[in-house]
Amino acid sequence: MNCPNCNAENEPNNEFCINCGTPLQESVGATTPPVQRTPPPPAPPLTPPQPMARSLPELLQVLTIRMVVILIGLWLLKAILNWLPFIKELRIPDSPLATTTIIDTIVYLIIIGLLISYSRMLWVLWPQVLPRYREAATFLVMLIYIIVLVVLYLAIQPIILGLVTRPSQVLTVLQIVLFVAALFLLFYALVIVYQRLPFWLPSVRQQVTFAAPQSNEVVCLYCGNLNNPGAKFCNVCGQPLSNK
Repeated sequence: MNCPNCNAENEPNNEFCINCGTPLQESVGATTPPVQRTPPPPAPPLTPPQPMARSLPELLQVLTIRMVVILIGLWLLKAILNWLPFIKELRIPDSPLATTTIIDTIVYLIIIGLLISYSRMLWVLWPQVLPRYREAATFLVMLIYIIVLVVLYLAIQPIILGLVTRPSQVLTVLQIVLFVAALFLLFYALVIVYQRLPFWLPSVRQQVTFAAPQSNEVVCLYCGNLNNPGAKFCNVCGQPLSNK
């Protein structure tokens, strides 16, 4: 068979010309369709590794540890900066405040922001991790707010002493206001504990003493609540119950 393009001689069973690569005709009016060569699919783009999903209890634990480490680090940083001699001798022009006072105030304000952020996170995650003790989140948040008031006083006191003409009067008023606010927060936290303590004691007894439930009570493995005999779902968190 001769190639219709270059007239080169080819074998009868050749589908393409060995000289120019033109498809060869098997018969008049009939051509062999060219072979479709598709390029290989492109390699998928590289994606960064995704972080491992954490359970809510693990997430709460990690965030709490991080918060403690950050607070300790800030406190050590403040102590180191105040200890350095050139920091003590540094003076800002036209400023009645010492450099160490400004550093302390900045660190205290950062601590206040971190504590408020952590309290908001605790208010969201705690009821999901421990639904039986969801009110305990409010108790812990009230204690954190009391700490915030103490840190706020530590941040404001040196500024008042350096800027106000009669600092004793201003400090007295500030102390009274912060004391009343702290007393209100503490009273509210104690009321929550007083109201919820009868509901917490059964599960606390179960988790601390590891005693068997009394009167065929069914223990919820999710929140630790003691349910009546025959219950299939926990009446606190709604999870399926198991006697195992």
